[in-house]
Amino acid sequence: MRCQKLLTIGLSISLLLGAFITLAVPADGLNGSADRSELEELGDTAWPSFGKNEKNTGLSSYDTSQVDGAVKWASETRGKIKSSPTIGSDGTIYFGSNDGRLYALRPDGIQKWNFSTSGKVLSSPAIGANGNIYFGSADENFYSLSTDGTLRWKFNTSEYSVLGGMIESSPVIGPDGTIYFGCWNGRLYALHQNGTAKWSFETGGPIKSPSPAVGSDGTIYIGSHSGSLYALNPNGTKKWSYSAGEAFHSTPTIGPDGTIYVGSEDDNFYAINPDGTEKWNYTTGDNVRASSAIGPQGTIYIGSFDSKMYAFTKSGSLKWSFESDYAIYTNPAIGSEGTIHFASATGTIYSLYPNGTEKWSTQAQDSIGSSPAIGSNNRIYIGSSDSNLYSIGAGKSVENPPGEPQNPEAEGGKGYVKVTWDPPADKGSSLIEEYRIYRGVDQTQISQYEVVDGSEDSFNDTDVEAGTTYYYRISAVNAAGEGELTSTVEGTVSDSGGDNNGSSNDDDPADEGFISSYWWLILLLIILSVVIMTIFLLLHKREPPQNYRDTTYDGQRSTGDQPPETTQNRDSV
Repeated sequence: MRCQKLLTIGLSISLLLGAFITLAVPADGLNGSADRSELEELGDTAWPSFGKNEKNTGLSSYDTSQVDGAVKWASETRGKIKSSPTIGSDGTIYFGSNDGRLYALRPDGIQKWNFSTSGKVLSSPAIGANGNIYFGSADENFYSLSTDGTLRWKFNTSEYSVLGGMIESSPVIGPDGTIYFGCWNGRLYALHQNGTAKWSFETGGPIKSPSPAVGSDGTIYIGSHSGSLYALNPNGTKKWSYSAGEAFHSTPTIGPDGTIYVGSEDDNFYAINPDGTEKWNYTTGDNVRASSAIGPQGTIYIGSFDSKMYAFTKSGSLKWSFESDYAIYTNPAIGSEGTIHFASATGTIYSLYPNGTEKWSTQAQDSIGSSPAIGSNNRIYIGSSDSNLYSIGAGKSVENPPGEPQNPEAEGGKGYVKVTWDPPADKGSSLIEEYRIYRGVDQTQISQYEVVDGSEDSFNDTDVEAGTTYYYRISAVNAAGEGELTSTVEGTVSDSGGDNNGSSNDDDPADEGFISSYWWLILLLIILSVVIMTIFLLLHKREPPQNYRDTTYDGQRSTGDQPPETTQNRDSV
């Protein structure tokens, strides 16, 4: 009986360990289409990664001196944009959105494709030399896509921590093709190019927005909420760490001499020598979450929550500071001629001359947490919480109204007609400020009926009568005026007294996928519960009483003190 118990317990534990090992395999990592021997370095494009390159210097090879702040186009997603854009060799712009998608846009703003994940895409993509795209998602997966938007592989981080493996950090590709990124579970990951783990390093605190930087000698630098900046060897072992007073949100920038520049929530901007000793620091008026950039003359630029953009010499002397209208937590992008481009939290996009005076500014419709990128066409690309990615160039003096909204539709229901549309292909010379809804019960007599905000793409008309058909047209309006009206669409109210359910109540895509993200944890808890219950029952199974005897007499069993009555005895009675 004891052997039987031990065997059962052993099998149960084996089942538990087997399930855990199975769940711990990186999702799809072993089936990656890329061979480990393939070498794909960071792409040599206009802006292949967050911060422009693996050192995060933010310095472009293209001249932006002719850019005057004109919004050339704005491409709308269905979520806020915190991800910073990157640019492929053909000019394709890649960026993520809080709607859970990674987008690919042509240089003219037309969407090529989008790829859906189960969480917000806050990470900025990195582009390899072969054009492959790498990025992380809040769904705890790190993805690799082909240039056509198809999935190559994905790596799951959630098995490393029950606290979750959300990825906000942007990846960088090292000189040997290794892919590095940070995770909310506190680990810096190094992946082979087929999506399998090379190694991971525990920093002792979440890695939220900081992204890695890679030095010329292959050293990897990463900050953490533990309050430390780490320097790691290419094999994942620690070289040194530097402790600040508070967490690091800032991504390290590496200067030509190997100096590491990084900001901290302790309000300081640090310059660290390659051996981990402090070179100098400067105290700003608030915490420093932005990352720095280095200009063509070696000047270091950094923004702070105190609303100022600072310029320093290599020795740490302050050259100048420029006060914006609010906190700065985006990184500067610098044209080859030295113009500095950045945004404030109010949504104001600034351009400064190298001496710190304002060149121009333009306004988005909401706050900006995305950092700018500079394309080979000399355009500046930046995302906003108004859900738009903006293309900014020259020609601000030209005033053009927008084109007509695209794909208008009207659908009637119980007590409502819902009117929908897509933004105009041509948004004109400035942002769309509003949409005007025209309505009538006779399609030859339609007049202006309602005005909605320029960020909207639908209108739910509830001032309707049952059985009536309503006719609608829509126009877009910007600072230059009203554009053309759409063709007429119609919707019939099916019944009165309805629930006005034309309004969408879809869940935010960023909140989807909880079960899919934590299915392994739920399954593990179920298996663990079964194993514990089995062990409990086996260990507490009732034993026979002490005076219980199990005796066999001539092949018959007796459970008492007397032998069983045999057949012969019964026959003789």
